Amino acid sequence: MRMKFKLAEAPTEAWAMLLTTAPDGGRVSVNGRFIGAIPMPHESAEVRWRRPHLLAIDPGLLKEGENTLLIQTAYRSGVHTLAGVEVGRLMQMSPRYELQFFFSYTLTWIGATVAAVITLVFGVLWLRRREPMMGLLTAAAALWVLRSGFFLVEAMPVDLRLPLPLCLCQFRAWPREQVRRTASGRKNYSYVHARQGERLCCTR
Repeated sequence: MRMKFKLAEAPTEAWAMLLTTAPDGGRVSVNGRFIGAIPMPHESAEVRWRRPHLLAIDPGLLKEGENTLLIQTAYRSGVHTLAGVEVGRLMQMSPRYELQFFFSYTLTWIGATVAAVITLVFGVLWLRRREPMMGLLTAAAALWVLRSGFFLVEAMPVDLRLPLPLCLCQFRAWPREQVRRTASGRKNYSYVHARQGERLCCTR
């Protein structure tokens, strides 16, 4: 992806690029100069980043007038997403990054930790009392821990991928939204499943 932005004058303080969604990683350069990389999938490892990324930009790489930001990412079978690209002063981008990181990653860790504690505590109580309600609560909390794992485990060796279709759907397949305008001017949203090729359409 290539993005151009203009500056009224060459900056003297550090700038940064905030990338909200880049599940397949990528290499980033500014005006032809490399500034950083987000690990991409390869033959021995699978990645699916769900956290935002913040890359600092040396002010010496920026110039007055038009500047070019280039993001080179991996392309595999399925649907690819690259969104939420912002460029600005590092002092402005850092709070936005921290807020996005908290809601997309830290909050998931907190929920998984709480669920794990509930699973442990009520699991021990269920083993002693065998009450159905405690057993259901333990099972629900354990399932939440497993669900959270799909969002927290962002990189893993290819050999460790779970073969279950549900796991593959969570880790590899994402729905894609395509927008087309109908003759009446209304928007037609087409969702394409990455693996199964199923298409669901609705008009808004």
